Amino acid sequence: MLAGKKPLALFYDTIPECGVIPEREFAPHVNSGKLVMSERTFQSSEKGKPEITIPVRVVFYALPEEAGRIDQGFGLMEEVLFQPSRPNDDDDARLGRLLGYTEEEIKQHLA
Repeated sequence: MLAGKKPLALFYDTIPECGVIPEREFAPHVNSGKLVMSERTFQSSEKGKPEITIPVRVVFYALPEEAGRIDQGFGLMEEVLFQPSRPNDDDDARLGRLLGYTEEEIKQHLA
């Protein structure tokens, strides 16, 4: 991101957290204004057991000029990623584009 190759980064973790969100590594860049950060907690249904929910913390980091992608990312999360019948390949492709991956990279990922 700092090299300008990607506009947005996404991390998520269940609560209680396992420690996969690299906040310590990103903090100096957020504090200096090189990156912006936003987070939300979602309730995700366990597959096949919609009555069981798991809190998931979602964190986006973006270049300041790309901060609008954060709201788009949260919108995508709310729309599809934590619904029992989703995500699908179209959803994954939409997220990949938002994160700045090329169409070829998305195609390879989906394969």
